[in-house]
This record gives sequence, C-alpha cells and structure tokens, in this order.
Amino acid sequence: IPYNITKKIIYKILSLNKPISFALMVQKEVAIKYLYKDQASTNNALNTYFALNGNYKILLDVPSSSFLPSPKVDSAFVIFEANSADFIMLKKLEKLYINKNKTLRNNFNSFDKDVCQKIANVVDLSLRIHQLSLEQIRKIIELI
Repeated sequence: IPYNITKKIIYKILSLNKPISFALMVQKEVAIKYLYKDQASTNNALNTYFALNGNYKILLDVPSSSFLPSPKVDSAFVIFEANSADFIMLKKLEKLYINKNKTLRNNFNSFDKDVCQKIANVVDLSLRIHQLSLEQIRKIIELI
C-alpha cells in the first residue's frame, strides 16, 4: 500500500468497529512507525491503539527486489489482531496525541475541570503523553 494512503485504509478498517484481524503489505518505514515503543516520543495514536487493543507484528520484510519493476522502497508484511472493536478509543487517543509535545496540563485545557482533576489524580500533568505507561494512558482514556 502506498505510504500516503496507508493510514486512511487502516482507519477505514478500524472504523467498521468490529473485532477484526487484518494483514497488509506496507512500506517498511510505515510498518516500523506503527510499532509501539515504551515512552518513545515517536509514538502516535495508531501505534498506541495497536498496543492497547491488540497485537501488531511485522511478520516479514519484503525487499524491493521482490517486485518487478522494483520500487524505490522496501516493504513489510504486517498483521494486527484486535482484542475488541473500539474505534472510540482510537478517537480519544487522537485527542491525546494532537499536541504530543505539550504537557498534559496544556493538552487538557479544553477538558472539563472535573475530568482534569480526575486525570491529575492518576498521572502527573507536567508530563507529556509519550512519557506515560500504557496503563496510565488506558486510565486516562477511561476518564475522558
């Protein structure tokens, strides 16, 4: 799948809001981008969703020489197996990651004060989203 439409296709599949497993061949750099790494600043809504709600794996690297004509990039065959259908969780994660370099306090300015207080009871609001554990992110999602 071309890089510029990979995310759109994945969102379309997930928006069906059904427990689903799917496999895709994508550009290798995209496959790596969707791997969640604990507390990495490169994390995003989609790879966090994959980490919280299922199993995402790169099954196979496919070199560009495997195709005729050869593309300029290598590919990877990936699989995602969902534990449940939860497109709402993905939408909440998008809100959390919209300004991922800001502190949580600054990110949550638009949230209700009661919700902000509940979140403050769970995590330090001076942190950034990528500094949180998956469990802390899960707790925030439950509160918003």
